[in-house]
Amino acid sequence: KGSYKDIKTWPLIVILSFTFIILILGMVPWKSLFNIDVFTKFHTWLTGLKIGKVAIFPTLISSSLPALGEWNTTSNLLASYVYMSMLIIFVTILIALVNRLKFNEVIDNFVEGAKKMIPVVALITLAYTVLVCAYNNGFIEVIISNYGKFNYVISSLLAFLGCILNVDTIWIMAGVFENVINLITDESIFASVAVLLQGVYGVFQLVGPTSLILIIGLSYLDVPYTTWLKYIWRFVIVLIILIAAITALVTIL
Repeated sequence: KGSYKDIKTWPLIVILSFTFIILILGMVPWKSLFNIDVFTKFHTWLTGLKIGKVAIFPTLISSSLPALGEWNTTSNLLASYVYMSMLIIFVTILIALVNRLKFNEVIDNFVEGAKKMIPVVALITLAYTVLVCAYNNGFIEVIISNYGKFNYVISSLLAFLGCILNVDTIWIMAGVFENVINLITDESIFASVAVLLQGVYGVFQLVGPTSLILIIGLSYLDVPYTTWLKYIWRFVIVLIILIAAITALVTIL
């Protein structure tokens, strides 16, 4: 409301950019993947600070908040969602303070946003319910395994079907792509198959009816799924042609 010329957007841009950087630093396993331990050493130093003999950070905090790069470890998969949620809450409070919003305004806007996201949450819950049922039943694995041999076109279609029913990246890799790779007898095509499967996953994120990113975006912006398909189908075709060309090139090389 009012004149948009009077609204300063740079604080929001800075805060959201900071949030994005922290998420990248927190979720990428720097130590195990790149042997970079600077964040682990900094965490050890920071949580070990004391005033006299009294620790600045209690043991509960130091043990509950891991170092950057350790948010998404194998033993910490569920906890990573907690860390991201805590970061979002902190950023929300920071944005409210920067924009000098009253407490009542923050609560009202939070409630309004929560109401708008209820359909999104319901759709995501349904998608994950389908994931649990599909993965535990194992029928996608049976379909892929019974196909018997690897074929670029058929395997791509099976992978896309698997993506629809296994919406989480980890389970797509474990329950779908791994089974497709098991059909391969010629190790020389592994590189091209890796390109192909990543391409299939990327296309799914753009048009898949259970793509979490797509569900959140379309629901929040009130864009019908059919309207989105009419808008994006040409770009998707170009992507498919490009993926096929790159896959063929990698296979030849």
